Amino acid sequence: MSAQLFGNKLTLSATDIDYSKGLFTAKQGTLFLQQFGVEGKASAFRFSKKTGLDWDDISVTVNHNIAAGDIIKLDSPKVKIMGKAKNYAYELDGTLGLNVPLPKNATLGASGDVHVDGNSKDNSYSVNVTNGGLDLKINDLVEARSTGINFNQETQTLSAASTTMLLSLYDKQLSANVSDLEASKTGIDWSLAKFTLSDLALGDLIHVSGIEAGLKGKKDNYDAYAKGIFCLLYTSPSPRDKRQS
Repeated sequence: MSAQLFGNKLTLSATDIDYSKGLFTAKQGTLFLQQFGVEGKASAFRFSKKTGLDWDDISVTVNHNIAAGDIIKLDSPKVKIMGKAKNYAYELDGTLGLNVPLPKNATLGASGDVHVDGNSKDNSYSVNVTNGGLDLKINDLVEARSTGINFNQETQTLSAASTTMLLSLYDKQLSANVSDLEASKTGIDWSLAKFTLSDLALGDLIHVSGIEAGLKGKKDNYDAYAKGIFCLLYTSPSPRDKRQS
């Protein structure tokens, strides 16, 4: 027995069919959820003209990640597909993964939980991200650590309530807070991370004071700048003035 349900959104097949008093039954079979490419073994298929088609809930551990929209991925996903008694609903659970373009020499780590609720009868589903965090590293010089992740399914954007930017500048590590970091299918963006440092010695000859550095996001092509007051220290030939700047 095989059937395509809801415009091929859900496909099932079963063998060793029994029939008794208007009820078709099969001890086991296969279900395929087309939208997410998930296949699992089902048990206790039941079909009659009066009650329709039903089966016991099935749970599937999937060995590949599943995309849920433009940027959200479920890593190590587990899928539950339910029958008529639960209105042919399904649930997906996994850890948060992202599919977004990154700047050159950048890596992105994601953490958190993703839950998807949907129904096999249509293509709509809801995505919920909880306990989410991001860790973006660029050239081993910049790191962005984000918490308080919120996913907007309508705009397909992931925003962070709080982000700490870290900048390695010679032997110093500077930090800045960013409140508008956002991930979308175009990349990871923020307005400006501004870092300040009172002074920095570059060896024995150069001293920099009043340092300000900035790093912009995707819409500004990750532009960076730095400025400060440079002082050159040298030994004066005059014995009365040993050192000048």
